[in-house]
This record gives sequence, C-alpha cells and structure tokens, in this order.
Amino acid sequence: IAQFEKAAANLNKGAERPDFYFLLASAYLRTGARDKGFEALRVARAVNKEPAEGECYIAGCMVQLGMLDEALEAVDRGIEAEPKFGWPWSNKGDIFFLLGRRDEALSSWRAAQRLYPCRLPPFERPAFLLQEEGFYSEGVLEVLRTIERMPNHGGAHALLAQSLRAGRGRIDARPAHEAVAALEIALEHAPKSAWAKNSLALASIDDAPVERSRLERAAGLLLDALDGPELKQREERALCRTLEEVARFFAEVGEDSGLAWLPRLPSFAGTDVIFSVLEGSKVDLRVPESLRASAAEAEAQERLAYLEARVVEKAGDTTAARERLTSLAARSGTPEPVMRLALL
Repeated sequence: IAQFEKAAANLNKGAERPDFYFLLASAYLRTGARDKGFEALRVARAVNKEPAEGECYIAGCMVQLGMLDEALEAVDRGIEAEPKFGWPWSNKGDIFFLLGRRDEALSSWRAAQRLYPCRLPPFERPAFLLQEEGFYSEGVLEVLRTIERMPNHGGAHALLAQSLRAGRGRIDARPAHEAVAALEIALEHAPKSAWAKNSLALASIDDAPVERSRLERAAGLLLDALDGPELKQREERALCRTLEEVARFFAEVGEDSGLAWLPRLPSFAGTDVIFSVLEGSKVDLRVPESLRASAAEAEAQERLAYLEARVVEKAGDTTAARERLTSLAARSGTPEPVMRLALL
C-alpha cells in the first residue's frame, strides 16, 4: 500500500491509469481499509475508458469483500457495456460458482470460451468442476476443447496432464482416444513442449492392459522431454512422475535385463527415477549394448557412466559404485553424481 500511495502521489492527472487505482483499491480492501478502497474505486471509475474491463476489476473487489450479489451486478454492467468481451463472462462464471449456482457457472464459462478463446481460466474452471464431481471423462473432453483452441499453450497441456492423471482408470474409451489424437496434433504445433509430451505419454498408458508399443512410445516421449533445454522444475517433476509409471509397467513385464526397454540413454534424473522403481526387484540388471554403442559424445558418455554406476550399486558392489561416481563427479558439471555419492 505504501508503494501504491507513493506512486499515486506522483501520477499526473493526464497519466492516471484506472488499472493502477483498481489494484490500489484491492490492496486497501484486503487490509480492511474499506473507505480508502471505495474512494480508490471511485477514482478508477472516473478515469476509466474501458467500462467492461473496469467492471471486472470492481467485481473482483466485491468478491474480496464477500459482496457476491454486488459482484454479479458489476459483471452484468460489463457485459451490457461490451457484450462480445469475454472477461466479464469468465468472471460471471466464477461468481456463480461461489454462489453455488453450478449450471449458470458452466453456461457463463462456456460463453467466455467462445468470446475469449486465447485465455485459459474459462476453460480450466469447468474441467476442475467436473473432475470434483467425479465426471472425469467429461472433464477431459472439456480440456480437449482448450487444446483445440490453444494447441501450443503449455498451460493447456499441463491441465490435460492433470485431468488424465486424476481420472486414471475412470476415463471412457472415446475421450481417451480423442486425447491421444488431439495431443498428436498439438505436438506438431509445439514439438518441444514438455507438457504435450507428458500428456501424450499419460494418455498412451491409460488403457489396461497397456500395449508394449504404446509403452515404448511413452518412454521415448518422456526421455526426449527430459532432455529439453531450460526445463522448468515443475515440468521435470511431472515428467519424472510419469516416467516412474512407465518404468513400473516395464518392471511388471519382467525383462531379463530390466533396462532393455530404454530407447536411449536417460538423463541423470531419468536414471534415478528408473532405479527408484527397480530398487526392490531381484532382476539382474545389465546395460544394453545398444545404449553403450550410442554413447559417442561426452554428455552421453557421462550418462552411460552414471547408469553403469547405478547398475553396479544395484548389484550390491557399493565400493565399485563409489569409485565410478567419484570419477564421474570429478569430470562432470552436474550435481547428481555428487548427490548419489553422498547418499552412498
């Protein structure tokens, strides 16, 4: 509030920004300063030239105060001022939801989807509502409409991954197949999207029993995504969680080497995920020759060395594993060998 007030004092009359005063009003109201909050709203309204947008800010302030009927009146004024602007419709859905008026909330959100197709909130709200009510297939179909409108939106892919995981084993065949088809198209639009690859991998392993070809496709997608540049922590966690599921499926198959399903050398994080699954198994692990042959570059050689160290460790030879990790840590700039060495 102090920063807002300082900035407000420096604003010239000709440069007054309504969004600034709406935010100031929100800050006042959050701390219980209602009189100052309403005064800031009055100033905001006086200088505002976008009535529909302004009413959305006012509705947000009213929601903070629990004045939901007044918030509804504000968004209705916004809709009346600009009927083809989607933001008031999206906010109206949120307010109806808070009022417990489910059907009207869904109707408002869907109106916002038609008018506001490049923003995620009016698409994700219905999906979350349907999932909470146990309608997992309907929730996935709702998200697929989002993917259709925004095929390269990372948030939409993350939402689909969440929906597929929440509905695991409870999604009908048609939505599951539609999800795979939609994600294949989305991946063409966003070939580097970690979320798209994660969602496609999840959709590929939803059937029971899972076909081996789909498992292999899922593994390839995940290992490829884990190699992506500038991978965010949240993305890496999601990819590793799905890779763990894939590794469990392969562990149940009972491969002789336990690692024969790997299409490429995994990242250090991927290797750790795989061995977390294999930790309690009695399978005699071996590194496939195909992976050894693929380790031509320095980075691949480091990955191979880490994988071999984990195989040796799994076999019970911790001394040899420590020696390999010590050697790798000395020449590698990544933290995983050091961290594994510390655990040993």
